[in-house]
Amino acid sequence: MRASAHAAQPLRGRDALTRDYPRSDGHAACCLSRPVTILAAIRFVDAPLVVDGAAAIARRLEEPLHLVHVLPAELERIPGDAAQAFIRGCLEAQARRVRSERLPVSMEVASGETHLELLAAVARCRASLLVAGRPPPEPGRGRGGTVDRLSAQCPVPMIGISTTERLTAWEGGTPLRVTVGVDASPLASAALDLVERLARAGPVELTAVRIVYPIADCLRFGLPLPRTYFEISAELEASLRREVDAVISRARELCTTTVVSLQASLGRPADPLVEAAAAAKADLLVLGTHQRRAMSRLSSVSHHALHLAQMAVATVPATKEPAQRATRFNSVVAATDFSQLGNRAVALGCAALREGGTLHLVFVAPEQLPPAEQAALLERLRALVPPGESIRTEAELRIRGAPPGSDEAACILQTSERVGADLICVGAGGKSALLSALLGSVASRVMAGAHVPVLVARPAE
Repeated sequence: MRASAHAAQPLRGRDALTRDYPRSDGHAACCLSRPVTILAAIRFVDAPLVVDGAAAIARRLEEPLHLVHVLPAELERIPGDAAQAFIRGCLEAQARRVRSERLPVSMEVASGETHLELLAAVARCRASLLVAGRPPPEPGRGRGGTVDRLSAQCPVPMIGISTTERLTAWEGGTPLRVTVGVDASPLASAALDLVERLARAGPVELTAVRIVYPIADCLRFGLPLPRTYFEISAELEASLRREVDAVISRARELCTTTVVSLQASLGRPADPLVEAAAAAKADLLVLGTHQRRAMSRLSSVSHHALHLAQMAVATVPATKEPAQRATRFNSVVAATDFSQLGNRAVALGCAALREGGTLHLVFVAPEQLPPAEQAALLERLRALVPPGESIRTEAELRIRGAPPGSDEAACILQTSERVGADLICVGAGGKSALLSALLGSVASRVMAGAHVPVLVARPAE
């Protein structure tokens, strides 16, 4: 397969984003003199729709627009470059329709495998957003394969659109209704980055949807198990909302309104996400994507949402987390059994907290205790914090085996998840390396299961 890029005639004035350089095969190569950040993938069956939608987004973001059409490689061999000339003329007509002083437009015609040429154009243009049409479902095959392949490989967010009315209304000042699937993963952060970018450009009404699996989430937080598969208790709802609020805090400040929706489910999360977006009358559904391929796509939320949703869908690949400087922590869980090492873990937790932070003290009892003994243990926990510390202190008594299957390490991890801790402090215990390897230890199990840093108090040598 031979892949080559061909540019249209040079654009003039403010629209001079491309320059033509002769090549040995007689065609012109596209060389962009500055970044083009909104790239529109054009098929002639939906060219006006994609051009209008991409132009509305580009004008709102105040960024240039680049139109790309990909011809099958065999059409390049038509005598006299008739196919190329026809395509360039059609693209130029579309570009003239949306080009203005506010919106510079450039274009190119490529030939080869559609998704590969579009990915090459994204890299060549240093694009930050790809806009494509969403072809109608094909009997027995689902939606078109190019959109799936782009979603699975595109290094920048991709928006698949099916209508333009709401996008053009957003350009005119009407709020854009955006639904985003959120949890505590980096994928949700990547999706919210796109939401924040849109909200900085124009008014956005945000609906944050959290898919809830009540039994699994109660076990994760260490809460009593629900009576039914779909029951979301008040305690579980409070913990989930705290978790979601922490994730969407930046987006909430930028959006005109923000609604948090908790959707209990038993099956794949794509279905309730799409239903929640439809109920919110969303114009755009934004999802992070692992960019899974082949059989692993069966578990991909974004893949199924692209096939199910009727509104526009944006898929956002996860980005690498930037390196962060060492800092003191806002919320620390410190677990102790009142041993010397356990109490040292509490002292480490106090030292790691920033001023005004919260220290969550945890003691795991082997069995249910009388109320008087529980109160005495809680007072003993609070007494471990030196007086005069400018931190908030919360003490919690956990019972081993509640919820069922919870050991000491699980109780500590559950408390950390429920309070949204960003550090866990534990004592290492006195087991030898061999015993720890054979039997495990609380500290090693906490380190294996934690999603946040773990600080371990070691015995003195």
